[in-house]
Amino acid sequence: MQITERAPGDVEQLGRLIDGERRADRRDRLRVALLALQGFEKLQIAEILGVATSTVEYWAYAYRDRGIEALQGKVRTGRTAKITGEQARRLSNASTQDRLRATGSAPFAARTSSESPGRNSG
Repeated sequence: MQITERAPGDVEQLGRLIDGERRADRRDRLRVALLALQGFEKLQIAEILGVATSTVEYWAYAYRDRGIEALQGKVRTGRTAKITGEQARRLSNASTQDRLRATGSAPFAARTSSESPGRNSG
């Protein structure tokens, strides 16, 4: 796998990005590119990172063709909500109340000192 720096300083920049990345999947993408730039073969990189060789190829070639920006990934907004925030709050509150009724428990703040667990009443 012959990958060369697209821009001067990419190796150092990849190192900094790896150190600062909290998400493991994004960190591995950056590591694929760095290890490829350092001359490791795709099978070696796959073994080091515990990923498939096709994954190594995908991210190494993404770097080769489009640079570091290609390794950052897309912003994923997720599925559009089918209920409003207010509906979600009401549903959550109703669910909590149902659980409390089912268990016979009261929320902690609603308990009196005599009802608190672990307290002797006399």
